[in-house]
Amino acid sequence: MFDIVKPHHQDVLCGRGVTTNRHPGNESFRSLVGLNKELYVSSTKREKMGISRSIVQAVRSLDPPGRFLDKDPLSGLWHDIGHKKAVEKTSQALRDGAAMLRKQLSDDLGDPYFLDGVFSEDGTDHFKEDGDNDKKKKKGGKEKGTIRINGKENNKGTKGQSPEKVKAIKVCIRIV
Repeated sequence: MFDIVKPHHQDVLCGRGVTTNRHPGNESFRSLVGLNKELYVSSTKREKMGISRSIVQAVRSLDPPGRFLDKDPLSGLWHDIGHKKAVEKTSQALRDGAAMLRKQLSDDLGDPYFLDGVFSEDGTDHFKEDGDNDKKKKKGGKEKGTIRINGKENNKGTKGQSPEKVKAIKVCIRIV
């Protein structure tokens, strides 16, 4: 699509600066990207391409359909950059800050008390404020975890699950 005079609120504008950053379509796009970053950094190359394509498809499926637009500096008109460049732009947005997120995930999974916060009985931290890291135990010494999803509880036993399995569960829950 060429010669677009005025982008609408669902469009994602390419370029830099305040105008593009504050555009409603770009804000929605960044939000959608942010919701998928954790999944993206822990995915295979093939899965990463699928995530990028899905985000582009989600933008293009809006009503009215979102477009990925670039402005021609000579005419001042906008044009759609096409599917391939839209996927590349989305992949780049998903990679921004990925190294720091990957490090944080690695640090979290290496922390022996991290899973207590994810799979706790009452959804609260099991650390004492005075720095003592003793865990609270359920009656009988057996632990049963509760996964907190936006404040709602989903009871899941953690017995027999490897840290990798727990990580996958956590990633899926946050995205859904």
